[in-house]
Amino acid sequence: MMDADDLVLFDAIISEGGLSAAARRLGLPKATVSRRLIRLEAAVGVPLFDRFGRKLRLTQAGEVLRGPSKTMGIALSEARSLAKAAMGPTQGLLRIVSPFLFGKLVLSPFLGRFLAEREHVTAVVRFDNSRIDPLRDNVDLAIRIGQPSEPYLITSRLASATLGLYAPPALAARVTTCDDLANLPFVQVSNDHTDEAVLNLRDGDDVLSQRVKVCCTVNDPEAACTISAGGAGFSVLPTFLAADFVARGSLVPVLPRLVMGNVDIFALLPPGRNAIPVVAEFLKSLRQQIGRKGFQ
Repeated sequence: MMDADDLVLFDAIISEGGLSAAARRLGLPKATVSRRLIRLEAAVGVPLFDRFGRKLRLTQAGEVLRGPSKTMGIALSEARSLAKAAMGPTQGLLRIVSPFLFGKLVLSPFLGRFLAEREHVTAVVRFDNSRIDPLRDNVDLAIRIGQPSEPYLITSRLASATLGLYAPPALAARVTTCDDLANLPFVQVSNDHTDEAVLNLRDGDDVLSQRVKVCCTVNDPEAACTISAGGAGFSVLPTFLAADFVARGSLVPVLPRLVMGNVDIFALLPPGRNAIPVVAEFLKSLRQQIGRKGFQ
């Protein structure tokens, strides 16, 4: 039977490039590392390295075992960290990844208050719009816009943001019906430019389709908000983003009964990470406060 710690040792030999370097990293005698490697090879039934003097090269079996050994190392490290952290009070390091927009407008102000009230908590925050895997990237919590698909992660729905129509006051005054939108320039949020766009708007159970002319395409909703507020045209925006512009009077809701749907926002955590007191408290506090930014 393979020993989990022997797999961790195998990964260390690969990453360090040899038995001596692996022994130094693990704090073990070189003879112990060599003996445990032999034990692992006996459990597997075939050699994992070809030996060329002091040099090692992975065999085909070693290549197959390489990925699982790294995963096992991460899992064991995770388990030990969880066991240690779960025994302590609300303190320690929070590692968080968030999309730029949510991070700037929602997470950052909240995190400032959260840390100010907890002197023994520190945080490392990274803004990233890609689909971060918190287990693979070793973070405590990742914010995801849209439905997660990873079955091995803990998912917690934080909120749902409504997508509504917003325009500068001068343009909004020209709209009384959905058909009037066809006469307004549209600021489109997309990676691909088109001359026209079709908006599928909901009014209760009814769906209205309206073709509009695109005056500007931008791949960032915050930029679209600023461009629209400058007078260029109307746009489809999440309520939490438009709220500050509406409060300043540079944007107003257009046909507020009509919506483009909702965007769900989730927190993703590695298995067991919600048992760490500081992570659990952060997630609970964020959920309690998030409604103040225009979420459902």
